[in-house]
Amino acid sequence: MKEKNITALVSSFVRYYHHKNSNIKVYDDKNCDKVLTFEEYLNIKENMVDGIKYFNPSFKGTEDDAILWIVNNQIGPSVLGRSAFNKKMLKNAIKLGCGQYLVYASGYDTSSLDYNIKCFEIDKKNMIEDKINRLKKNNVNIDKIEFIKADFTEDKWPCKLLKSSYNKKEISFNSLLGISYYLSKSEFENMISKISDITCEGSTLLFDFQTNEESIKTKINEQLALGANERMKAKYSYQEIETAWVPINGKNYEYIYCLWVAGSFKGKGIAKELLEYAINDSKQKGMSGICTLTYKKKKTFIGEKKFFLHFGFKVVDEIGDYELLALQFDNNETPKFNDSARNMKIDNNEFTIYYSPACPYVLYEVEELSNYAKENNIKINFIKIDTLEKAKNTPCIFNNWANFYKGKFVSNTILNANSFEKLIK
Repeated sequence: MKEKNITALVSSFVRYYHHKNSNIKVYDDKNCDKVLTFEEYLNIKENMVDGIKYFNPSFKGTEDDAILWIVNNQIGPSVLGRSAFNKKMLKNAIKLGCGQYLVYASGYDTSSLDYNIKCFEIDKKNMIEDKINRLKKNNVNIDKIEFIKADFTEDKWPCKLLKSSYNKKEISFNSLLGISYYLSKSEFENMISKISDITCEGSTLLFDFQTNEESIKTKINEQLALGANERMKAKYSYQEIETAWVPINGKNYEYIYCLWVAGSFKGKGIAKELLEYAINDSKQKGMSGICTLTYKKKKTFIGEKKFFLHFGFKVVDEIGDYELLALQFDNNETPKFNDSARNMKIDNNEFTIYYSPACPYVLYEVEELSNYAKENNIKINFIKIDTLEKAKNTPCIFNNWANFYKGKFVSNTILNANSFEKLIK
């Protein structure tokens, strides 16, 4: 088994196991044995059984009980759940006139074999070649599928898709399940933007994401990905204000860090659905409300005030042009900025950046700026906010990043080398 394909093979194993052993099918992959050999199936099963104490230290039972527990509790829910949802949404899209199915980072997914519309599978060269080889060995007819070899971290990957029979003027269903885990936020945002540029109105884009929830299950998934040399790079979430890494205090409120929709997908109600989900989820949890940081004018890395006001959010506190908006569900006190955040200044004239590793995207820019500063003999102070206490007591407005120059707060914009140069000119 090649290390570079471990994650794809494990996902295929889950579908194989579920197909063969589950009486109630969440998702029934009838072609799973066309991409996973029985020898690979047994090897993965044996390795999982041997590692049951890693997944569940208190487990007691037979080997069959062990593999059943791992699939049903640790690995299966995300693999099977997203496959089932993808199937449901794709069928609906086809009824509405969709004529193209695109599977990004397709791995060993076999869903393209189930539909009589144009199908495109896009993945890295070695993955595509290995999958084609497996399917041909099992005499699977793949004439209707176009395989595109591409690396989504490269800028020109859409050109390869456009050179195929893909028609950007035809309604398409774009499945990006699992991809956001392994791209940085900037890479994933760039990918979505590029897809939107070559996708017509009425098309569907489906993706999932890893949350910031620090549960045992989440940590195990991250460690498994790391062991397969596929480190998860990005997470997305809203969070209870008491534990949110922002200089805001309140009780029983949830905090939205960020909310965005890119490219041609704007104006289609996607942001509305996301916010409504967050609001309804907070209500179901019995929260007193939900809040977020905005700016009086449009500003990058901060939610748009007008959008939130439309949903009933109101300004409950402000510092300069920064405003804290909240949607109340009851009469409890609304959140407020901490006194420390009102300072908006520090006792240091050098360029200083406060940053939080809670956002994976931030760490890439810290590394880039650090290298840039060394190469250009520029002094930049980086202050890492790595505890909740530090976050609650930052001397300024803070989401994940804050810039100070000559002792004064400049902006919350996450900087790279180019934007840093423009800012200090």
